[in-house]
Amino acid sequence: MDEQGPLSPDLLGYIDRHRQDYDAFLFFTYLYATTYQGLPLVADRAYLVPTAHDEPPIYLPIWDSWFQKPQGFILNTPEEKQFLEQRFPSVHLKGQIAGVGIDLPADYSSQRFRSAYGVHDPYMLYVGRIDINKGCGELFDYFQRYKTDRPEPLKLVLAGKPIIPIPEHPDIISLGFVDEQTKFDAISGAALVVNPSPYESLSMILLEAWSLDRPVLVSGKSAAMVGQCKRSNGGLWYESYPEFVACIKEIGRNRWIACGANRFIESNYAWLAIRKKYLSTISFNTNGRRE
Repeated sequence: MDEQGPLSPDLLGYIDRHRQDYDAFLFFTYLYATTYQGLPLVADRAYLVPTAHDEPPIYLPIWDSWFQKPQGFILNTPEEKQFLEQRFPSVHLKGQIAGVGIDLPADYSSQRFRSAYGVHDPYMLYVGRIDINKGCGELFDYFQRYKTDRPEPLKLVLAGKPIIPIPEHPDIISLGFVDEQTKFDAISGAALVVNPSPYESLSMILLEAWSLDRPVLVSGKSAAMVGQCKRSNGGLWYESYPEFVACIKEIGRNRWIACGANRFIESNYAWLAIRKKYLSTISFNTNGRRE
């Protein structure tokens, strides 16, 4: 875990010195050293938001006893809870499935995005770190094959920091890192939003796309994203190149996909409802330290 990082001796020292000053400590993401080292210092009042999914590090034996330490859990999806129950059958996952809220800008404009970046054809949008672990290598391969097989006016627009080389292709447009306003402008005009990552506990970009009633296309290897697509009726998923092609065609001809998905977001990801779930989990487990 020292190799994984990040390391913050000052943070750990503060937690240790001030453990009695707080009713609860919330640790986000199981995978990092600040969580792994900090949570045991305040285990009697620690709550974990694990953001866990089926990936190699979670099978390390160091987690077997560590996941017994939190007083409660805040989970992102039913699929995350099911996975953790299978991985840690002796852990009682006290807590709630909450997720996160979405903050929309005051306005968003697809025309503003198209004018600023000269994108006039229909486009699929990827937002996030451009990384092999996020499924971007497969996305590049599938998209280039799609364009060879079907030379239609569809672009792939990328918004995010590149970690791997981006193919030089006339229909792949890389914007680099963009601000929140530009991101929502781009989402509002997208024919579909794509998330090819096989490793997700909850995808923010899906929630943001559905807030604007935009359809999504996701990797079928991510149980959490597939479950979210089913619950929202907001997108399709693929596990092979033929399925990738079929999904793009279906989204193109079925305008009802994701129609009304914003109501799913309003019902499940309003900040007030999420806040109540957090507080109820903490209140239930703090043995009277909090009203």
